[in-house]
Amino acid sequence: MQGQRFGREGARRSGLRAWLLAGLCAIALAACGGGGGGGGSGGATLAVESPLQVDSSTYEGEDIPSIVIHLRVTARPEALAGKTLYLAAALPDAALFNPTPFVSIDSDGLGGVLQLIGTKAPVGARVYSGTITLLACLDAACRSPLEVSNDEIPYRIDVKRGLVLQTDEVQLAAAFGVVPTPAEVAVQLPEDVVSWQVVPTHAAVFSVFDVRRVEDASGARLSVAAQSLSLPLTEMDEYATVTAITASGVTMRRALHMVQRTRGAGTRTFAFQRPTVTFELQANVPNVHAPVFADAMFTRSDSDRFSYVGTTWEWPAAADGHPQRTAWLSAYLRDEGATGRLPTEQYGIELSPSTCPASDCLPAGTYRAVMHYRYSPEGESVRNINHVITLVLTP
Repeated sequence: MQGQRFGREGARRSGLRAWLLAGLCAIALAACGGGGGGGGSGGATLAVESPLQVDSSTYEGEDIPSIVIHLRVTARPEALAGKTLYLAAALPDAALFNPTPFVSIDSDGLGGVLQLIGTKAPVGARVYSGTITLLACLDAACRSPLEVSNDEIPYRIDVKRGLVLQTDEVQLAAAFGVVPTPAEVAVQLPEDVVSWQVVPTHAAVFSVFDVRRVEDASGARLSVAAQSLSLPLTEMDEYATVTAITASGVTMRRALHMVQRTRGAGTRTFAFQRPTVTFELQANVPNVHAPVFADAMFTRSDSDRFSYVGTTWEWPAAADGHPQRTAWLSAYLRDEGATGRLPTEQYGIELSPSTCPASDCLPAGTYRAVMHYRYSPEGESVRNINHVITLVLTP
């Protein structure tokens, strides 16, 4: 409650915010609330047993450590029989704590706990300091205050530089078939960070986005690009989690919401779901990459007029004469095997490379497969379309 007169100069200072609550029955002689509020304290007193001071730290965006205040009735508890005890805590930085504290009662009814529950630390590294002033009253307006010893608790809360993203949402937009311009998000790392990473919600092979961490002389940032396109007038979204670990073992996580909007097609009638397909694997280590979807998409729903013609291959000089130099790519064309193909918006293409086809590992280098298709839209000339698939085998 703001502007409440508590009968103590320290609790009336400007800028202070107080919590006032009923519910802690600091007596064993009668039920809480019995006899109503008001009336004198009859000499009953309370004491703050702990803490006598608070010194804590956290990071921007992390929880402020809660403050647990233990109180006991130290004189004439019988004077509180049948009355409700109200507690108030006032401090200059009240926004650091939840407006509703937690209250519990000791088993003997002569004391309890007032817990100020910390909120998320605001952005901006700084030290918050001041004094928590405790008040106890027998009525909500605090016209009948009780004496409280150790009622002023000095505090110091050090909010250190934490993990902060420039924004929590990135939006990419482009016309159908056009790769959107990538975006970057600046990242502020914790002052004692030892490692950090970004992981998309979906596995990379299924993700619409290619999100990567970048750290150089310009600072830390995230690079967000579209690796999978969509049909016209659609919206795709996904989350990525940025994680940072500090030298003290604190793990911080922040979510980045990524949105891709595809506008109308205009005159364009065709596009590949993944215009660029590049795999990077380690040479001489048997590995079959999980299938990647690279469908052909059609605004006229005429996928039945699209067909596979063949593939041409390129390989590094080190693979000359290697019997498997053109066997590294497995392509599953879902629609080619169908009898009586139906006209749809997508022609299914699944691609999966292997480092050691037929158990015969390929040497390091760059390999390319150019897949050739023929598209015959109604009323237009036939188009020959190429789709380049690249495999980079690192030493």
